[in-house]
Amino acid sequence: MNSNIVHTLILGGLYLALFAIAELLYHKLKVTAEHTRKIVHVFSGLIALSFPVFIDSIPLVGVLCGGFLLILIWSMRFDKLHSIHKVDRKTYGSILFPIVVFACYIIANQLEDRLYFYMPLIILAVCDPLAALVGKKFPIGKFSIGGSVKTVMGSAVFILSAFLITMFLSSITWYDMNEITTFTALAVAVATGIAEGVTHRGYDNISVPLTAVLVLYLINHFA
Repeated sequence: MNSNIVHTLILGGLYLALFAIAELLYHKLKVTAEHTRKIVHVFSGLIALSFPVFIDSIPLVGVLCGGFLLILIWSMRFDKLHSIHKVDRKTYGSILFPIVVFACYIIANQLEDRLYFYMPLIILAVCDPLAALVGKKFPIGKFSIGGSVKTVMGSAVFILSAFLITMFLSSITWYDMNEITTFTALAVAVATGIAEGVTHRGYDNISVPLTAVLVLYLINHFA
């Protein structure tokens, strides 16, 4: 069997196992949906980071992402996967996640630069839940965007962590740390921080990574 197909099946199995673990935590150990959803969010992003390494096929990544998109839509429609959907707010983030993973994979493949895949997804997987956790722990400077409550502390943590992640990835990719890498990290961090701050109902799952891709592309081609 083709190695791409084998790896696709293995990664699909990992996602199913992640969903099963989240359901176990929610139903048996009574972990709140807010926490199980963040666990799924983080580990889904980490698993997705292996796509360029193990799957050299846009159609197979499309099948994998499309399959889980259908599962998530089905589970939302028929009230399944409570560990993901039973939160006290209306959000489409889980459905948008596989879409943006596939979009970033295509972009990175077309531009022949994996930074366009790794950077936006790491920012999404790490900075977003980190900002939410810190914002709830230290709710300093609350403000509301479209019914979604944000905090200045959470936004600051998002921007700082996005800056450090982008700085690190840019320096190891471009084999140098200079004014351009610093400017890139700052621009990506501020732009994605704004995108996260002004979007709600889970749409930051698509606005944040695509903003990161756009800023990186503009700097690469015009700086």
